[in-house]
Amino acid sequence: MAKFIKFIREAIQSNSDIKNSFRFVILISAIVGLIAQVLSYTDGLVLAYNDAGLHLDVARRIYDSRDPGIINQIGIIWLPVPHLIYIPLVYFDFLWVTGLAGCIVGFICFIISSGFLYKVIRTITGENISALLGTAFFVFNPNILYLYTTAMTEPIFLMFIILAIYHILNWEKTEFSGELVRAGIILGLASLTRYEAWGFFVVLTFVVLLVAIIEKKKHPIKSIIYFSFVPIACIAWYLWLNYSLHGDILTFQRGPYSSEFQVNLRYSSIGGPPYKYNLDASLDILNTTLISNTGFVMAALAFIGIILFIVRRKFSVFCLIPLAMLVFYILNLISLYYGQVSIETPKTIPKGYFQTRYVVGIIPGLCVFVGYFFTIIKEINFKIVAFCIFIFLEFMSWYIVWPMGVPAIGEAKSAIMLSQPFRRTANYLKSYYDGGNILYDDFSIIFFSGSGIPMKDRIHEYTWDVGNQALSKPSTVVRWVMFNKLNPNDKIYIAMKNNLDFAENFKLMYHDEGIEVYKRKF
Repeated sequence: MAKFIKFIREAIQSNSDIKNSFRFVILISAIVGLIAQVLSYTDGLVLAYNDAGLHLDVARRIYDSRDPGIINQIGIIWLPVPHLIYIPLVYFDFLWVTGLAGCIVGFICFIISSGFLYKVIRTITGENISALLGTAFFVFNPNILYLYTTAMTEPIFLMFIILAIYHILNWEKTEFSGELVRAGIILGLASLTRYEAWGFFVVLTFVVLLVAIIEKKKHPIKSIIYFSFVPIACIAWYLWLNYSLHGDILTFQRGPYSSEFQVNLRYSSIGGPPYKYNLDASLDILNTTLISNTGFVMAALAFIGIILFIVRRKFSVFCLIPLAMLVFYILNLISLYYGQVSIETPKTIPKGYFQTRYVVGIIPGLCVFVGYFFTIIKEINFKIVAFCIFIFLEFMSWYIVWPMGVPAIGEAKSAIMLSQPFRRTANYLKSYYDGGNILYDDFSIIFFSGSGIPMKDRIHEYTWDVGNQALSKPSTVVRWVMFNKLNPNDKIYIAMKNNLDFAENFKLMYHDEGIEVYKRKF
């Protein structure tokens, strides 16, 4: 016990060795992260986002499907790295069905993200206490904590962002080109995790080039080649994959499952997204969503920290490295303005809860400048007192609006409420499914992994080797048929409405708000 207390005391000293404080951050983030995992799981929020279960399904179907294989099943809208990471975990039915596969990955990512964010802030501020305080705003943010308990792509992506900046900062300090290679490999993985990484990579490439030239680093051109080779190769491979599978390198952007297509479909009844080509509306949505994810206190401290950092550093080229972490604000604004994404909160127009997590990529960068803000307070005791006051105000702001006012959790709970018919259907199948293929439209039906039905028994757009026969004469191929009558575009519903084979050989077993489940009579 005495050794543990000594460890804590040494870790929070102003001149503490970075290794000791790094271990301290890892310990605290592991404790806080584990608590968040338990609360999320016991509250039934691990698979609250519909996409969380679907990400696990994508990983599972790589070997549990009618046509197994990475290229066959990885898809081209969701980028592949998260699914590849989940592969060994979803092999175990319990981890797949419960969503704990995502929890395990998220927990590891949270610890790594917190630890290396501390190192980034420590490098920027040159001060241990300020770095710890800036990291605390990340570790204790409820939106961050919740997202790291899910199988969403954000936890993995945030980790890659932080690690890439960490290695670029090391390169700036040491001129060791190996750090740029590491940063490039990490950005390559990030570019196959979320599309925002593509813009982030372009910005960082210019930043590295400017730093190399202005600070007169060794071999600036070679540095750029070392840095950019892997990300360019990863993006080129993905574009080739789009072309080889669909004949269009931009299928991911303009295909029927692309984000922009879904946005237009979502707002088709009102003529398209109301914020498209409307800068004021796009800014309003983005700023409202950002502040609701960070809290007003953190946003204000970060803004002051940014100004202080730029002024104190006298607009030096070094400023561009941490400032690059804020480029996600601009990327999100561009995506909103051109109608490529949709974000809704109770305070936006239109009102709702949809994809509020899109802005979380900005949070690590804001934490860096929150940490820098605390460097203006020189006296350690006053620094700690100020932090306690600010974090208390931050917690109070979360407490007042808890839980629905916390965007990530509010959206998760809203998703649960809106998907109740699908979840009840999954519970029915979990209890009464007794084998055989099941035909459904994967675009119309939210098929929760909690049903436990093997992927190889699911007939949908990824298994059209028997699709045409299943649509024309389902009794010869499938034992179960499920469709959503409330969705006029449901492929299975359209095909079954006037299908004589279906009418004669299938019996309605379950229905719930437009969802109908049929079973073959023999």
